Amino acid sequence: MRRKRSTTVSYESYLRVHIAPYFDSRPIAKVTKEDVEGFVAACISAGQSVKSTLNYLGLLHGIFDFAIRRGWANANPVKLVEKPRNRDEDADIRFLDQTELDALLAAVPQR
Repeated sequence: MRRKRSTTVSYESYLRVHIAPYFDSRPIAKVTKEDVEGFVAACISAGQSVKSTLNYLGLLHGIFDFAIRRGWANANPVKLVEKPRNRDEDADIRFLDQTELDALLAAVPQR
């Protein structure tokens, strides 16, 4: 599909390191929504970022779509899974309001 080399290298890594070990030798047609939810939970609990986990899910979604086109699976369970979201960021990090911004700018020495 004319993917960049960096993309195919990433896909190979996702498959080798994350997807294949989790799903083991389970036939693709037997993978369920619950299996995919378990994969997401395992990724997050292993310290994978939400962004990385979404990348793995994107590839897995494409694999299932390909399998459906080839007749190897009848459904794409990834479509049924709630995607992980970033937790609220650090509550101490926020935008300054105009008064705070003005005070900050006034405190910076002029050159």
